[in-house]
Amino acid sequence: MKPWGHLAQNPRPSGCKKLTGHKDLWRIRIGSNRVIYCIGDAIRLVRIEKVSDRKDAY
Repeated sequence: MKPWGHLAQNPRPSGCKKLTGHKDLWRIRIGSNRVIYCIGDAIRLVRIEKVSDRKDAY
């Protein structure tokens, strides 16, 4: 399982932050990568938007 695969069980783990200016985008650092993802609480969905090196994430 990919390190970000655990987001399905816990979409808001310690260290995650809401992206400013976005309604439902969150970010988390996993190793040297930044994972940007969307949480759909109503339909219980976590959609990975982007996984990239921290310097290239935005």
